[in-house]
Amino acid sequence: MKTIVVLGATGEQGTAIINTLLTHRTYRIRAVTRNLTSPKALALSQQGIEVVPGDFDDKASLISAFQDASAIYAVTDFWAPFIGGLSASEAQALETRHGKNIVDAALEIPNLEHFIW
Repeated sequence: MKTIVVLGATGEQGTAIINTLLTHRTYRIRAVTRNLTSPKALALSQQGIEVVPGDFDDKASLISAFQDASAIYAVTDFWAPFIGGLSASEAQALETRHGKNIVDAALEIPNLEHFIW
């Protein structure tokens, strides 16, 4: 069975994607999260989903999370940095950096068939 990697797996979009994938069972699901011990990450593990660490600021962690993936579902979060007090231009720069890291990491995966943003 092919593997799909879902970024933002414990957020709203990632959770919706995972729930849909669980109903179809066409892919083995690998969920990427910054916190493996969060209640949402633990709940994913209890459903039989592989949960791995990944940080959008750490391209090496993304490359590791993407290994052997046939598909990647990517998402970034423009709004979260505002909670931390960043300005709009700072949030935009952060999201751009995160997106570039995700794409650069995906380019390292030789058998990747689908990249969904």
